Amino acid sequence: MSESLVMSVELLPSAPLGPIEAGITIQSGPSSVERAVYVPVEALIVPPVVARPHSVYFGFMRPGSSNVRRTTIYSTTGTPFRITHATSSHEGLLVALEATDPDHIRYALETTLLAPVTPGPVHGSITVLCDRKDHPKLDIPFYGIVVETGASQASSRDRDGKE
Repeated sequence: MSESLVMSVELLPSAPLGPIEAGITIQSGPSSVERAVYVPVEALIVPPVVARPHSVYFGFMRPGSSNVRRTTIYSTTGTPFRITHATSSHEGLLVALEATDPDHIRYALETTLLAPVTPGPVHGSITVLCDRKDHPKLDIPFYGIVVETGASQASSRDRDGKE
């Protein structure tokens, strides 16, 4: 006859965000015939509010052009929250927010990058503030590359294998 064991494991609220690897050793039987079973445990502790994708990539852009990306911000616990403010560290990035469900568990973040006229990398951060006391701030990095018009055409020709 097979016996089963139910075990409940809880992490402390102070456990850091990110991956955790640990093990549980279960010992059974009288001490003279003690048997031990080792159970490896892996977990990923995520914050209560996350963005997907976790960063925004605008790709290659021509000087003076614009590119739009959409990111979803949501509660991983299912607890409603309100976004109070969203801003960017880059003056050429426009940010718009929309609650996508009536329970305020999921939001759509639409970002529009207005490419500068000078070629080169563009990067920064979008800061989202919300009413969650346990996670009041979410930083979303963004990236893009402004290329000269001739260079962007040449790179697409190289990528497509055409001359």
